[in-house]
Amino acid sequence: MPACDKHRVRWFARRRANSAYDWAEPQHFERWSNAYLSGGASELDPRVSPAHAELSGLPPLLLVYGGAEMLLDQLVAFARRARAAGVQLTEHVEEERVHLWMANAPFLPDCQRAIDVMGA
Repeated sequence: MPACDKHRVRWFARRRANSAYDWAEPQHFERWSNAYLSGGASELDPRVSPAHAELSGLPPLLLVYGGAEMLLDQLVAFARRARAAGVQLTEHVEEERVHLWMANAPFLPDCQRAIDVMGA
């Protein structure tokens, strides 16, 4: 088992928060999730969404997300479940940032901070 799981979680669930603040429209997430499930997988399958996974026994986790993230409610719920399952969890939250804000690092130097945290 790895010492730390730093992969990005692509999708938690279909419900979204902060949609008024994010760059993606709710229909984008719906389209992406439908495409992701097109092979017949269930959105309740823990291999599809960690929101439905058994979390006990996971290595330490790092969650990096923005406070204006459309998936904020899912990230907060996942963090709460992970801690309740005894998982060591570090959260790095940039309050004013939206979904995938760190992709703007080449254009906005302060976005590099998230990449630095992930690489530490």
